[in-house]
Amino acid sequence: MGQVQTKDGSILDKAIDTNTVSDDALVSAAIAVLRQRPSLKETLLTRLSAPIDFEYPSSAEDCEQGITVLYKTPWPAPRIHCRQCQDTWTQPPGLPFKASPPGLGNVAGSGWFVIRFPTASSLEFVPNNGGGSWGKTKRK
Repeated sequence: MGQVQTKDGSILDKAIDTNTVSDDALVSAAIAVLRQRPSLKETLLTRLSAPIDFEYPSSAEDCEQGITVLYKTPWPAPRIHCRQCQDTWTQPPGLPFKASPPGLGNVAGSGWFVIRFPTASSLEFVPNNGGGSWGKTKRK
């Protein structure tokens, strides 16, 4: 079990019972973790500000609930502008996709991206490149 040293020098285990620790101690631990891993700050802000719960699956077993969107594109950093049912749309350009990991169906590899909405039962969405180009359905 790992530990985090907080600003006041105390140490908290990363796996803690949140019912027995004060809010101040939890906030202090969270800040300490964010200082140790700055890349988490943007991810945390994105997740907290999104009007819909989302995550990035690492295997097919992670996709058993909710809605998983797999998307193939030449765009290096695609995004998904979406909403659940009649809820609020995400702010354009939307949420970032992540590269599909190996073992997620038969789609892992170059150009495949994934995002999962674990609590969604319906989803309206439009993929885009994050810079003004929007995905369109190819018509035959």
